[in-house]
Amino acid sequence: MHANSPPKPAPEPRSAYRVFHAIATRWSDNDAYGHVNNVVYYSWFDTAVNAYLINTGSKLVLVDT
Repeated sequence: MHANSPPKPAPEPRSAYRVFHAIATRWSDNDAYGHVNNVVYYSWFDTAVNAYLINTGSKLVLVDT
């Protein structure tokens, strides 16, 4: 970090979020050091968003342009 960089804002507490979705991890989600592979976070986000849409009865509308 540079000396002139502004400080990072504090992260939001869990109470700031209204919806949580537990996701089971798979063996292939981790690398040899036990770290989660970066691309897995996108997969988890996609899973959580789709679960929210399904659980709330929302419909995803695809528009062909």
